[in-house]
Amino acid sequence: MRLLTTIAALTFLLPASAPAQTSAAIDAQVWSALSASVVDQDIDAMAATYHPDAVVVTPGGTTLASAQLPKWGKDMAVAKTRGETATVAFRFSQRIDNADTAFEVGMFKYTVIDSAGTGTSYHIPMESLLVRLHDRWVVVMERQFAAVGPEEWDALAP
Repeated sequence: MRLLTTIAALTFLLPASAPAQTSAAIDAQVWSALSASVVDQDIDAMAATYHPDAVVVTPGGTTLASAQLPKWGKDMAVAKTRGETATVAFRFSQRIDNADTAFEVGMFKYTVIDSAGTGTSYHIPMESLLVRLHDRWVVVMERQFAAVGPEEWDALAP
């Protein structure tokens, strides 16, 4: 019985640092990289955060990320010609991960700043599945839900 208690305790104690390290790696390789790609209007950098076979799910349907990325790139080019910039930030309510896979639930705040400096923000709840591929974290599935108000964003810790 004592051995089972020790094993159970170790099961709960040992992984505690691994998820924090994994989340930090995902933040650096995916979420920070996505944020930078939006600011830099760099669709190639954004594409590098997705698995080659990734799927994007929205309230309107599903599509391969490889089909969606060119549309986002076109939107970036149009915004640039209008003198618009954008930012994106992420917050999470749930992060389940291990050394090779992750499931994350949260929200992103996408803000468009027009040429006059006025910002308009959109708060989009999301879920993402990620995997480690060749020592890099990439998104395999991104599910975006309908936009919500800023109060839901404010309820999530930064």
